[in-house]
Amino acid sequence: MAAINRDGKLFNLLKRNYKGLIGLRFPMPRIIAGVLFRERILRNYIWLYLKSKLYYENLLRYRCQHVGKNLMVFGGFMLEGNGNVYIGDNCTIHNRVNLFVGRHIIENAEIRIGDNCNIGNGVFMEAAKSIRIGNNCMIAGGTMIFDNDSHPLSVGDRRNNRKTPEDAINPVVIEDDVWIGERCFILKGVTIGRGSIISAGSIVSRSVEPMKIVMGLPARVALWVPPDENPEKGKLSSAS
Repeated sequence: MAAINRDGKLFNLLKRNYKGLIGLRFPMPRIIAGVLFRERILRNYIWLYLKSKLYYENLLRYRCQHVGKNLMVFGGFMLEGNGNVYIGDNCTIHNRVNLFVGRHIIENAEIRIGDNCNIGNGVFMEAAKSIRIGNNCMIAGGTMIFDNDSHPLSVGDRRNNRKTPEDAINPVVIEDDVWIGERCFILKGVTIGRGSIISAGSIVSRSVEPMKIVMGLPARVALWVPPDENPEKGKLSSAS
């Protein structure tokens, strides 16, 4: 298609009337607009549900060692490695979740996700040995969880593409009822105690006691989670 001649009469006419054109409205009765708005929302939810139940869930069940009931998977995911993945009941996994489990360093590397967990958009987990997430946990979008350094610290080892040494791998444990905010980094060897909250953007390099709110780079205790009138003693999920 030929480019529009910027010196042409048509172009000048459109330019002079640009504001008037973009200000045009084509009114629609409110009841019709409401029906169309709700139809669009319903259509999107139906499509998401069908993709989740007919496609993504079946792929995840094929690859994982255990997937519980009532799983919802809202979008594509990546699951790589030679390790094992266990997912509990009533879990929701959002779009672009990446799970890397097993780096051919330790046999039977695993990622375990308990019941009633919500894993947000773009969450990344890399387990060379073990990442364990308890029940009723919320992990917000963009969070990254590692039980290893991903590469050896030695320059020579990196140059020669050697694997991460086994003594540089340290499991991560996230206990029940933990809430991790957006874009946090949970590093190797960390245990996050039951009921704790990790504020958005925090880097957690050491363990967090139960019922604490931590934030910062590195994360430090800032507040205490309000006490529960009837606290239940949560136990780390052992789905298998």
